[in-house]
Amino acid sequence: MNTEKITYFIYARKSTEGEDRQSLSISSQIEDISRLQTQQGLRVTETITDSASAKIPFNRPAYASMIKRIKKGEAGGIIVWKIDRLARNHLEWGELMHLLQTGVIKSIWTMHREYLSSDSALLISLEASMATQFSVDLSEIVKRGLRKKVSLGQPPIIAPTGYLNTKHNDHGSNSIIVDPKRWPLMRKAFDLMLTGQYTVGQVAAILNDGYNFRSRSTKKRMGKPLATSVLYRSIIDPFYTGYFNYKGELHKGMYKPMITLEEFDTIQVILGRKEKPKPHKHDFAFTGFIRCGCCGCAITASRKLKKLQTTGEYKDYTFYHCTKRKGAATCADKRYTTEKEMLALIEEELQNIALVPRWKSWAAETVKADNEDELQKQQKLLKSIGDYEQKLLSELDNLLDLRISNELSDEQYNQKKAERRHQLIRVQEKYSKRKRTLTTGSSR
Repeated sequence: MNTEKITYFIYARKSTEGEDRQSLSISSQIEDISRLQTQQGLRVTETITDSASAKIPFNRPAYASMIKRIKKGEAGGIIVWKIDRLARNHLEWGELMHLLQTGVIKSIWTMHREYLSSDSALLISLEASMATQFSVDLSEIVKRGLRKKVSLGQPPIIAPTGYLNTKHNDHGSNSIIVDPKRWPLMRKAFDLMLTGQYTVGQVAAILNDGYNFRSRSTKKRMGKPLATSVLYRSIIDPFYTGYFNYKGELHKGMYKPMITLEEFDTIQVILGRKEKPKPHKHDFAFTGFIRCGCCGCAITASRKLKKLQTTGEYKDYTFYHCTKRKGAATCADKRYTTEKEMLALIEEELQNIALVPRWKSWAAETVKADNEDELQKQQKLLKSIGDYEQKLLSELDNLLDLRISNELSDEQYNQKKAERRHQLIRVQEKYSKRKRTLTTGSSR
């Protein structure tokens, strides 16, 4: 072949997908190709690069443009580092082989050999089939590895805020661990949301301004304050409960959960309200039975979140004070008593009280009887939850039967299956929690 009369395109491709991670980078490919060009005296009109996968047909605009320009006669050959850089699917291989055999493409140079129109079509087709089959096999290996990882409770994802990905050299052995710096801050965010007193934006501002929250720095960018959108995506993500989504199904993770399913559901209810957040109704330990010694009004309590000037952190404080609601009477007591001070006053008062042995015995028997009644209630509730769990398992089996008999489409089956799986996970979590509570109570 008289290469002096042929004008070539240099084509280099580096896929961003896992199948090509071992391939040379584009710059390295071009460097090798340039040496080949000099050695063979090849005339090049342009260098074209791609960074998309070749296993998907017609997925590379730069490659498609190059083929179109070759058909127009702008060039008659291609120089490529390796033949599988050009295609890894049968459709594009077929077009490439047709152009080569009909002489539209007169020459394809690689680092190892030159492909000409006169070459055996069988040899070129064999190499094309090997490259295509490599993609198919590798894709299946990757999918199988991901399924195995999911079955072991390891999400094949980038760790969300509050967690980190390990960086082991052995492929597939990495896992998700706690980020010691941001974990407590994200937990604080969930706690603030659970009060019902803050919007997502307000919680993000508290973490950024009060706790100096910054995202993890990388080589390309510095750490940034927590964005409201990032925090919102986090608090609606079941990942933080110890369950992760993979292909539409929830799977139990082997990493440390940050919140419980009950807390997660509570936050979703809070987020679902259309009106602005209202003050949360708290249950305070010492309200309802204590009255003001000055005016006789009931004692109430308030919970405040204050920023400590010394450390810049936020801390919850509970204050007890008079309601001042007894008619038109005014209370002269303007003081606020902290929860710690209230505990000290109650303990001091209890020191002056002596229990009559007969009353003490009666109280112990009453408490025991109440505990037995409560135990029976808990046992009935546990049985009810267990029965519901079995009902959901039966429904899952029935769904499979309906799918096998073609009474449900794939879409309907997957949707209903996902719904039942989500319900089952919550029921199983509730069953385990109730069982632990019942066991602990019985052991006492």
